[in-house]
Amino acid sequence: MAHHLLMGKWQIGDGGGGENLHRAYTTGALIRGGLRMREMKTRATFILSLLASSLSGAALAACATMEPAAFAQHFFEKHREFYHLPTTRLDEVVTPAFRRALAAHYRCIKAEGICHIDYDPWLGAQDGEIHPPLEFSVTARQGDRASVRMAYRFIVAGPQGKRHQVTLMLRAKTADKCWQVDDLITPLGDSLAARFLGSP
Repeated sequence: MAHHLLMGKWQIGDGGGGENLHRAYTTGALIRGGLRMREMKTRATFILSLLASSLSGAALAACATMEPAAFAQHFFEKHREFYHLPTTRLDEVVTPAFRRALAAHYRCIKAEGICHIDYDPWLGAQDGEIHPPLEFSVTARQGDRASVRMAYRFIVAGPQGKRHQVTLMLRAKTADKCWQVDDLITPLGDSLAARFLGSP
């Protein structure tokens, strides 16, 4: 009769001697080690999930309290180049409808180069610069919709310049009330959503 250690318990079996005892002990140690490793991974995954949830909740809370004018300024600062390439996390700040228009525009740019508009929609021109004072003001707000005017001094030649304005059409998501851009009206009066869904 030989005694075997398996999972920390002694068992009585037939024959096998020391070799079988060593094999059983080793098997038990490996199983225990595997269980410990699995438990550690489970705990780590749980902690990371809690952290991600906490960060996401904080982001949503900040988003839900952001006023339309502040959101419009955030969009301009973080997604200035959105009209010719997808910026980081752009999908989070544009509506599904505007996202479809942008997707069509990006496909056209990839195939043709210049598509739908031949100017910078923030400027209403191919050349020029945005100079302060830069002002964001809500011009209309009703329910889940708002429009924000971005006004600035446009300079292309000479120090004086002239006032230009862009209108950002916003819509709040139903789920978390965070604002998203639904359209942009250029200084020339063009709707980007309409232009991007139209012919190149």
